[in-house]
Amino acid sequence: MMAAQVNFVEENKNFPIEIELKGEALWFTKKAAIELKDQLQSAIDLMLEHEAMSNKDGA
Repeated sequence: MMAAQVNFVEENKNFPIEIELKGEALWFTKKAAIELKDQLQSAIDLMLEHEAMSNKDGA
């Protein structure tokens, strides 16, 4: 099961990115969607770095 469904809705010029999460739709502008992507990537990078450090310490 996917955590979220992400769609590009061409007809919606103001908020073309839709993210459906737990049955709720969230709409984003292009700029906001790119900022969200960057923040998500930063959080994922930190998580992976933390996991790598934890695995290294436990070895």
